[in-house]
Amino acid sequence: AVSLVSGAKEKIHVQISGGEPFLVPELVEHAAAKVRSDQPEATIGIQTNASLINADAVDLIRRFDIQAGVSLDGEPLIQEQARGCSQAVFKGICMLENSGIDFTVTTVVTAFNVTALHRLVLLLSGFSCALGIGLDPVVMKGDAVRNGICAPDKDMMAKGIELMMKTLDRVNRSEERRVGKE
Repeated sequence: AVSLVSGAKEKIHVQISGGEPFLVPELVEHAAAKVRSDQPEATIGIQTNASLINADAVDLIRRFDIQAGVSLDGEPLIQEQARGCSQAVFKGICMLENSGIDFTVTTVVTAFNVTALHRLVLLLSGFSCALGIGLDPVVMKGDAVRNGICAPDKDMMAKGIELMMKTLDRVNRSEERRVGKE
């Protein structure tokens, strides 16, 4: 795919995602090296659940200047119930933080976590490298249907996002911390 856009005049962005990319770090490294070789001005991003972030992953992210995105559905209890492995995920997030690597968070919004989005904002406000939160409404297909996950209704979504935004505004008014604002 990178070869197909070789010589493009526009700056490109390559997003590495799918399953968990750090299950195959050698492929992440190969893809990043190919992008840097063929399109040195391109940006590269990776979407990870952070559970496999270790010193080698940190080195790879730094070496290839990869933008880190973390899939995180909520505070540890919610994360554990939604996806499992919360201890490994938060260990990975702390490793990014301790390494000074900026990251964003993408949260799949469900009926289960929509009313706790404000607590995710508060949690992330403790991480200086957390730059923002993206909301991804659950798609009622595949695993979501098989696992009995429900989409929030319109009122739940409105209330959850309103409380999240009020909390985000309160956090961002603080001189000490800003989430999603540079």
